[in-house]
Amino acid sequence: MRTWLSTHRLFLLLLLVLIALRLPHINRPLSKHHDFNNAVILINAVSWSQAGGAANVGYTPLMNFQGNSNRVLENGPHIDANGNHVYLSFGAGWYVLPYFVFHFLQITPTPLALEILNIFIGLFTVSLLYKLLRQWLANEQQTIQAVALFALLPAPLWYMGHSYVTTGIMLPLVLCVLLLWRKAASTSNALTASFHLQLFVAIVMLMYFDWVAAFLAAGMGVWGLASKKRNNSYVGLFFTAGISAAVGIGLIFYQFAQYLSWQQVVDYWSSRSAYRTIANQDEGWLTMIRHCITHIGSGYNGIVFLLIYISIKQKSIRWLHIPNQWLSWAMIAVLIYNLVLFHWSASHEFAWMAFALVFTMWLFVHKYEWIITVSKPVFFLLVAQGLLQYFLINLPGEKGITGTAYNDQQMKAKKISASIPANATVFVNMQNPKIIEWYSQRTFNYAPTKDAAIRIADSLYLKHVFWIERMETDSMKIQALR
Repeated sequence: MRTWLSTHRLFLLLLLVLIALRLPHINRPLSKHHDFNNAVILINAVSWSQAGGAANVGYTPLMNFQGNSNRVLENGPHIDANGNHVYLSFGAGWYVLPYFVFHFLQITPTPLALEILNIFIGLFTVSLLYKLLRQWLANEQQTIQAVALFALLPAPLWYMGHSYVTTGIMLPLVLCVLLLWRKAASTSNALTASFHLQLFVAIVMLMYFDWVAAFLAAGMGVWGLASKKRNNSYVGLFFTAGISAAVGIGLIFYQFAQYLSWQQVVDYWSSRSAYRTIANQDEGWLTMIRHCITHIGSGYNGIVFLLIYISIKQKSIRWLHIPNQWLSWAMIAVLIYNLVLFHWSASHEFAWMAFALVFTMWLFVHKYEWIITVSKPVFFLLVAQGLLQYFLINLPGEKGITGTAYNDQQMKAKKISASIPANATVFVNMQNPKIIEWYSQRTFNYAPTKDAAIRIADSLYLKHVFWIERMETDSMKIQALR
């Protein structure tokens, strides 16, 4: 009883520490380190309200504000019939969730409101991870170590706190799928009709947030077939996982196709998969591999250093052997997800969040005999190094480590709002400056040059037109063209 109470006290202390570590960045102006995602989520929430409600656009994510001056003057599968820039790369779950939370609580969409929501989701993720690992690990101390190691990594600290990303908010659903997978692995008696229904719902819900659901479902399905020797009932996992993934993808496709058209959704998904998958060779293999190594080193360094320490301690790499157990299948499934979407994984460090979570669990569950050799000073050193890196990348205060003020884009937006009337169409020579769009509450159109902007304005008979040049610099220039 005493150990149980002390362990729970340590976990509650960890939650308080996680909150305290976010305080230096709370309500920081959107600026860097993938704050682009926060901006598009907030723009969508406002745009849906301006459109008369999310239902009027079929809950299809929009990346622009409403109104004639905010129409996107482009063509392609990413533009709907009303000149809206749609975002179909994932299911709409990560847009729908904050929209409904804001409406239910009658909260105005703001960066602070989104950040607080993200922090709560992150704390829930950590709590669920703690609950699950307490069931899997016999040692309470190792449970706290595992949870703390993951929660205090630089990437989870940032993406389950300040920066709102789909790979962060989907983690509770990933843990739900893993919980069900563990139940199935424990005994075939768990494979009841109720279990299959729960698994179906969990995979479909996860699919609505991120495509990792398809890879976990595939891993579970193949594992079920491989476990047929134990009991024929495991074959049912193959069908449940496969049907769940197919239904999840089908529902997302149906939702988007109802608002757009099936051909437009196919064209959009084809173009985005060609861009995000391993087939994209725009940057070359070596460049993408280097980016991935950088992301893993900067965002998940505690795991990397722990592996290096264990290797040195054991004086061999025998511990790299992957046991033939269900959690190993889950880890490989998520790794394949990152390898298939390799260009995306090379461009975004948050793409590795699910793998870091599953790998941490695998490391502590299957490599327990090596983990216990890690002394407390070494563990605290790993955590301290990660925290130092976290605060260097996201320096507290008004300026980042490069000297750029965090409110730089907010101030640019303020200048734009004061200089350009709301009914004017704005052209810029910068692609998707979403943070500035959010703060100025207007959508910009891209043109490579001022002459190109004039030609587009002439072809569409636009009356009020402005041109912004060098938006990314301190010498931003605003000019009226009409």
